[in-house]
Amino acid sequence: MDRAAALGAFHENSRYAIRDSNRLCIYRIVEEWLANIHKHAIATRVNITLGITKQDELLVSLTDDGIGFDPQKARSGLGLRIIEARTLEEGGTLHIETSPNRGATITVRFPLDRVPPSKRQYVPSVRHVSGRLPR
Repeated sequence: MDRAAALGAFHENSRYAIRDSNRLCIYRIVEEWLANIHKHAIATRVNITLGITKQDELLVSLTDDGIGFDPQKARSGLGLRIIEARTLEEGGTLHIETSPNRGATITVRFPLDRVPPSKRQYVPSVRHVSGRLPR
């Protein structure tokens, strides 16, 4: 299975579908943020959460327990600019919470498409992943 296609997994009774263009975007954002955590955060733990908001948006959140950063200084780096550009290009929103020595959380939201009952399919899903980072 295509790694980005795995992001299309929702319960059989789900009323929503992730847009095909958003799947790869979400995968790349998570990939880039995990690379940033590995390079810079000195984190020992990362939590990834997927959910649906009351506003019919897909929420993807990554939280680490690393050293945090100053968002104004980090915006000059390429990784954060790429994440921001990908998010906006796909109609999403980006929110970053961080401060020095307090870890970081990045949250992206994308609009979801409603799926009629006749088109719903069952695909096993994972909604929360948590684990330790190897050092």
